This record gives sequence, structure tokens and C-alpha cells, in this order.
Amino acid sequence: MRCIEREFSRFVWAGLANTAISYLLYLLLLRLLPYAVSYALAYAAGIAISYGLNSLFVFRQPMAVKKALRYPAVYACQYGLSAILLWAAVELLAVDPRVAPLLAVALSVPFVFLMSRWILRGGSRQAPHTEVPAGNAPGGEIPAGALTGVACRFLLKGGLMVMGAVMAVLLSEGLLRLTDYAALIGRDFGAPRHYYAADRENGYDILPSQVASTFEFKDSSHPIWSNELGCFDIPLGNEEPFVLLLGDSTSWGYKPLEALWGSVVERETGVRVLKCAVPGYGTKHEVLKGRKVLAGAGRTPSLILVGHCANDHIDDYLHPLYTVVDGQMLAYRSLADIRSGEIHQKSLDTLREELENWERYGVTYAPRHPALKRVKKFLSENSIVYRLSQPHAERILKGIPSLVPLAEALIDAPVVSPDDYLRILYQPGAYPWLEKAWGQHFENLKELKRFAEDHGAELLIVLIPTREQVYGFGDGGSGIRGEEANEKLLRFFEQQGIPAMDLLPAFRRYAGEASKAGTGLFPPLYWRRDSHGSVGADRLVGLLVARRLLEEGVIDVPDAGVRLDRIDGVLERFYKGAPRRGAAKEPA
Repeated sequence: MRCIEREFSRFVWAGLANTAISYLLYLLLLRLLPYAVSYALAYAAGIAISYGLNSLFVFRQPMAVKKALRYPAVYACQYGLSAILLWAAVELLAVDPRVAPLLAVALSVPFVFLMSRWILRGGSRQAPHTEVPAGNAPGGEIPAGALTGVACRFLLKGGLMVMGAVMAVLLSEGLLRLTDYAALIGRDFGAPRHYYAADRENGYDILPSQVASTFEFKDSSHPIWSNELGCFDIPLGNEEPFVLLLGDSTSWGYKPLEALWGSVVERETGVRVLKCAVPGYGTKHEVLKGRKVLAGAGRTPSLILVGHCANDHIDDYLHPLYTVVDGQMLAYRSLADIRSGEIHQKSLDTLREELENWERYGVTYAPRHPALKRVKKFLSENSIVYRLSQPHAERILKGIPSLVPLAEALIDAPVVSPDDYLRILYQPGAYPWLEKAWGQHFENLKELKRFAEDHGAELLIVLIPTREQVYGFGDGGSGIRGEEANEKLLRFFEQQGIPAMDLLPAFRRYAGEASKAGTGLFPPLYWRRDSHGSVGADRLVGLLVARRLLEEGVIDVPDAGVRLDRIDGVLERFYKGAPRRGAAKEPA
């Protein structure tokens, strides 16, 4: 033990001497060479000096070419370990960045000492001492020197195993970043801060007249802006007639403006479509938004198109649902109890506190173990290996009783279970409070009809299906039919005389044909990681809607026949069996 203590003491003094010599050499070279070259030469010389001092002075071993070639690995490992310690000190422990490097170096010294000793002393060789046979030791005990040697070998081999594992993870991380899995990392920013503004009636709305900025999500990114009416569209000119499009995020974005289904309808019909959908809006939001837009425009559209999504009745039930705090759109009304439908409303102070926690820890509450949450947040945003292994690791943690406390600290249980969420979307009778929610939704749909009639405009509601409705519920959603909610809506529309299109049959038909063919002219209907429709989905929606509008003469253009032939041709190339004019139409 005294031997290793003396070696460590000499190691520290040698490190200080090497630092001083390298710095003086850097200053001398700086008189003759650029600073970058001077630093590189001084750093290389420092490795050589360190090898000499540690060999001859610290561990008193003869110098050899083989050891000299292996020795730079010490510096490589020291850099990797110091970088990890530096990040942990700054990001997790909030250490001043000016002080953190000193702490990282100090903590890495013992590991560097042991690794240098292993390389220069040949790994298994013991410190010079007189061996005492175990049987002759007082009381038959194992000599302290032998215990020290075993401990050193254990620490060295364990440290090398850890470093090997770290290097394997880093190598895997680097390779995965060259694949499509790179989309797993990075923060899901959504709309830029201040894209939305607080609204007295709707809680929030798109702020008018914004310059272009970038909307980012897991699968893609694209520029967004707003016109003078608070719509993600170019300014409204003197186009006559024009169509007003309302809806939520399924009609607003998640793809460039020119790829939105409203833009497809505009191109295929030749009539201007003013695209005024807003993410998170339900039917009540859309009525109020439509009134505000038309008041600002001072004109009346010939047609109002509304993109309807499966969660619109919940948005109506929780209206206004969102508000804006410090430029961020935040939900201040939510379901406190999924079974009773009780609504919980938060104050602005609570929302500010939750926003701060989210930006710091990745959760809206103040965590019991903030350091663990910071590590998890960092890994979620920066490590593909972590994101891929996270579900499996969480299952393992939950399955081991002794690790349950750690699982509770790391894993956030969803406020609403996936199965319950599917039921409130697609099973109208799942809970008693849903009857009230659907009743409010139907009243808002009637108000939408009155809004169109007040402006002398035609109305068409387009039911845009979700991924679950098209492809099924996977392991969840036991006993739920994806078409049940749509059937309820279609019965209501028929009773009220409200024109509507249900695109679920068309989407399922396309998905089936695409599955048989293995490919198609359109990309997949939904983004790979985000639940919103992709460019292909909007293309399909736009073509089907444009075809109906032209067929029924809702939009009257001189070349309607030519446009219909072109639409039918496109549909036939990827969607087999698409009916031509005069044939049976898709179920409406």
C-alpha cells in the first residue's frame, strides 16, 4: 500500500512538472510559429515527456517502444472521461463552466494513474516488494501487498471494461446517426415561440403578419408564416370566387404550404383556397376563427371547407383548451379524471412554472430527482442508442421489484392510458360524460352550418382519418371499431342536411392496394414517427375533395371536365378502382 501511495505522489508531481514544461515550450514556439501549430507541437511533446517521467520517475520501469506506442491511449481515454465529467458537472450539477474543467481533471486523475500504471508496469506485475508466502504470514493472513495488487488489477480491468463499453456505445451512436434513425434525436420544437398569441374567445390564435420561420418536428421541417388574417397562407388578394378552409393541425401544416390538401384543391380546381386552419382547434374554435377571418377580409367565400379530425369533440368539450404564456402555446384545461370527465383548469402562474420545469427537466412538475430527469432529458434529445433501448429498459425496470423505486423516478406514467385515449376518440359511449361532449360537438357543428348560411356559402365537412382508423390499433384498442365515431357523425350530418365526405374508406382502400403492390406513386399516408398525415395523405385528400367539388358543380369552372380527367388519371395510377364520373362514388 505504501508503495502505490508513493507512486501516486510521484505521479502528481510529474503531472505538474509536465504541465509547466509543456507550457514553457508552447511560449517558446509561439515566438516562431502560429499558435495552433505551437499548441499541437507542445501537446505532442507533453505526451512524450509524460511517458518519460512516468516510466523513469513514477513507476521506475525501463522505456520500451511497445509501451511508448500504447501510452497515447492514456491521453485519449483521459479526454473522453474528462469530457463526460465536464458535461455532468455543468449540465447536471450546475457547476460554473469556468470551474468545471478543474473538477473534471481532478476526478479523472485516479483513473489516468491506474491506466498509466497498467501500461507501464505491464498490467499484472506488482510493485517492488519482498514476497511473503501466505502460509508464513502472521496468522496465515494474505499480505497487504497482495491485496493491493488484486485491487489494482480489479480496478484497472473494470475501468477498461467500462471504457470499452462506452466506446462501443459511442461507435454505435455515430453509425446510427448516418441512418434514418437520426430523426429520433433532437428536440421536437414545434412552432417557434410567439407564433401564437392569446385570443379572448379562442384562448389562442396564429399571430397575423409573421415573417417566415421554421417549424420542426421529428420527421421533417418546413417554413411557416402568417398572412394579414392570421392564416398560414399567402395574403388574400382580389380573387373571386374564393374558398375558406378551416380545421386543425391535420389541415394546417406538418408539410410545406404547397403540399397541404387545401393547396392541392386550389391547384386542381383553379379556385383560390384561403387556408386558415389552426393546430389544436375544434369545431367551436373554427366557427369563431371563420367569423374573425371573414370580418377582416370584408368578403364572403363561395364555399367553406372544414377538415374534421377524430379529436374535435374533445377539443370542443375542453374549449378553449389552450392559451399562450411567454410566447408558448400551453394547455390550461385538461381532463382531471378520464372516467368522470372532470375538467382541471390551471392558473397562469402554474403554467409558467410548468413551462420552466419542462424546459429544464422535460417534465411539467418539479421532479423528486432532478439530476436523473436532466440526464434522461439529455439522452432523449441526443442519443439514438438511448431512444432505441428506452422501451426495453423501462420494461425491465418495471419487472424487477427491487428496481421499482428507480422506475418510478425515471418513468412518467401517462395522464391518460393509451387504451382510454382511444376509447374517448373512437367509442362514443365509452364513458357517460362523452354523451355531453358529443352533444356540445353537435351543437357546434350546427353553428358551423348557420355560419355558412349567414354568408351564403356552401359547406363541406371532410372527415380526415387517423393512422389508427386506417391501419388498426395494434396491441391496444381492444373492442374498439375505428369507424364507429364516423358512423355517428354521418348519421348526424344526414339528419341536419350537412354535406360531408368520409375519407376513411378511400384511405383504407389505398392502404390495402399499397400493401399488395409494396410501393406506389404516393409516399406513405402518415409520417413515420409523427401521427399526422404525410405529403401523400394530403395529396390524396386534396384530389378526392377536388373531384367531388368539380363533379357536383360546387365549384364551377369552364374546364371542369378536363380537370376531372386529370384527377381521375392520377388516382387510377396509384389507387386502383378509383371510380370515374358516373360510376359509384365513395361512401359519403
